[in-house]
Amino acid sequence: MKRILFVALATLIAAPCSIFAAPKESVTFPATARISERIYSLPGLDNAGRVAPGVFRGAQPGTGGYATLKAMGIRTVIDMRTTESEKQQVEAAGMKAIVVPIEMNRNGLREKVDRVVALMADPANQPVYVHCRHGQDRTGIVVAAFRMKQQCWSLADAEAEMQAYGFNDVWVNFKKFIRQYGAQIEKK
Repeated sequence: MKRILFVALATLIAAPCSIFAAPKESVTFPATARISERIYSLPGLDNAGRVAPGVFRGAQPGTGGYATLKAMGIRTVIDMRTTESEKQQVEAAGMKAIVVPIEMNRNGLREKVDRVVALMADPANQPVYVHCRHGQDRTGIVVAAFRMKQQCWSLADAEAEMQAYGFNDVWVNFKKFIRQYGAQIEKK
């Protein structure tokens, strides 16, 4: 046992410092930030997390991903990309497929985000898995909107979670959108 601990400790010490270094653009989370429970080691699912009971997020399912979702008890898969082949795979796995394509431009963005948030919150769809390609950008803004609208999260907490799941800051329009969305919710 001591030998195993020694080897593990030696490996960590010898590991490149980059493993422990902050990302180039480090993110400072507010003291109140709450992040989705990450789900690791599920076949075919990357960047996955549990948002709320019955609500899951992640990337486009890969090999074995649909079987994993079915085994998790997922009832509905919401795809924010435009892939007809996924709809067939989801339905073949015995789940309901909903496609709400969210594009990078802002045309109709509010309506589409509100629609996905409503679908996520609807108990008839739960357990639900919502995703885009990488589970970062479109999924990030939709989960942030869900957090603020359904769970009364602050904009700061919602944005912190977006960053924790890899939101890409090049999508300035998405960031602007979610800040306006949060400001409108906070006014209510």
